[in-house]
Amino acid sequence: MHNLEVHKIPVFFILGKSRSGTTLLQTMLDAHPNAIVPVESIFLLYLKKKYFNIKIWDDKRINQFINDLYKERKFCYFWNVNREKLSTELKSLPKKNISYSEICKHIYLNYSSVFTKEEIVIIGDKNPVYPFFIADILAVFPDAKFIHLIRDYKDVIVSSREVLANRSVARFAYEWKYVNEEIEKAKNNNPTSFYTLKYENLVYDSEFYLKEICNFLSLPYSAKMLDFYERPASAYYNLSHKNTLYPINDKNINKWKKKLSEKEILTADLIAGKLGKKYDYKKNKIKINVFLSIRFLGAIISQKAEIFIFKWYQKMPIGFKNFKANFAQKFHILSYHSQAEDRFKKEK
Repeated sequence: MHNLEVHKIPVFFILGKSRSGTTLLQTMLDAHPNAIVPVESIFLLYLKKKYFNIKIWDDKRINQFINDLYKERKFCYFWNVNREKLSTELKSLPKKNISYSEICKHIYLNYSSVFTKEEIVIIGDKNPVYPFFIADILAVFPDAKFIHLIRDYKDVIVSSREVLANRSVARFAYEWKYVNEEIEKAKNNNPTSFYTLKYENLVYDSEFYLKEICNFLSLPYSAKMLDFYERPASAYYNLSHKNTLYPINDKNINKWKKKLSEKEILTADLIAGKLGKKYDYKKNKIKINVFLSIRFLGAIISQKAEIFIFKWYQKMPIGFKNFKANFAQKFHILSYHSQAEDRFKKEK
């Protein structure tokens, strides 16, 4: 399965606000026999600060790297990578002039996909935090391509609230706006590296848009992507993404019409409607109300603070991150996504 010239295998990333269908698209693309697109792990960013500039990878360095890699929570729990095999593979590489990007590619290629694989010609990755770190991704993979997946902000709010009920509509709306603005900034700098897709279009005409994505990625089309839901019953899946267990359907489109109140729709439109219009999502005509805007100020400040802290955290030394991860697991002081993941694991 592994290409001998690993450094030549291209890499792409799926970007989008969480609950926008990114897991669905990741699963569909991982069903392609010539692509490997693992479930979420943040190891790429987790290890970058410590190892990005390393040029000599002797056995001692590789042992240290492997130890740090397996401290990344989701990689350790859900990737099912044979530690001994990975270690042996990395130690067999030339000791000098091996880049961090090539080391990462070897890790991706060791992922245990539930789908049958042939020769891997492309590697994919997705994580809801990646829109905040596009520059870091490009530092590792300068030729990376990006798929920007967008979903109606009102449906994203409904879906997000089902996972984390204690956040306000204002916070969800602002996060949708902020994430997509970050992606648009990067897209303006390098438009040919981005393919933009709406979740609704992917659902309504899956084959057409999967063919477009394959063309963008220079990947031959495979109808197996449409059979993404046919996998072993024992395969790991996140219960927050049950739709990946069934054929694609439109039952989650326009749920907001029944799930959001008029006040909540007004809130969502006021915060995200202007950007939403860019993607052809209709909003109500709103007169800007200063007093109404002030009411949302707290939610917006909270969201900005959380994003700032997360960005700052990713720049911290790995020892600090390892300590925090161990502390969080012990006392359940976890991020939004980790809280949801823990709850779903218990339900499973």
